Amino acid sequence: MKAKLLIAILPFAGIILLILIILTIIASLFGSDTAFYQSYFVLPFDTNTYTITSPYGERIDPINNEKSFHSGIDVVPTSSNIVAIADGTVVVSEVQESGGESVIIEHKLGGQVYRSGYHHMKENSRTVKVGDVVKQGQQIGIMGATGRVTGPHLHFSLQKFNASSQKFEYTDPSIVINNNISAKEYNLYDYDNNKPFDNDKLHPELRDPYYTPPTLKP
Repeated sequence: MKAKLLIAILPFAGIILLILIILTIIASLFGSDTAFYQSYFVLPFDTNTYTITSPYGERIDPINNEKSFHSGIDVVPTSSNIVAIADGTVVVSEVQESGGESVIIEHKLGGQVYRSGYHHMKENSRTVKVGDVVKQGQQIGIMGATGRVTGPHLHFSLQKFNASSQKFEYTDPSIVINNNISAKEYNLYDYDNNKPFDNDKLHPELRDPYYTPPTLKP
């Protein structure tokens, strides 16, 4: 009797198992990025107030008015301090024709490899060079309008390493921005004295009350 009952239940158990496998695959395909980003990435500036001015993907280029692929997002924060979204190593720090003052950081996190890009920063504001190891929340420059732009903003990009193609591929970085997670510590730079601030390890609310973040001049 028990054997017959077991045989009768087996097909239903198989169907339930198959459904669970499918749901797991769907979750891994569509739900993992948000959870992963929440675990490792913070906003690329020391404020959680900002405006996204141009999204990731296909768009009409604001300069030549032609359809093109936008490899990142354009965002204007209320603070001009640009910081690293995670611990990593600087792989690019240069002035590019299109990207202007640019920094790209490689992150090896949770078995994945990413590269975050920060472009159009203010002239001579980069604080890191290739090979530097940076910490999450460490300042790498100031928002600006260098390169191919129509106005001051940060072009923020995110690339994920594809093991199959052995290449870095662009992915939508808006999840990082929309998560609204701020760094626990900031390491901001004193441009007037060309050195990090002595109180750079403190959370924003605990910093020197007389410190005013550098801002862009018109």
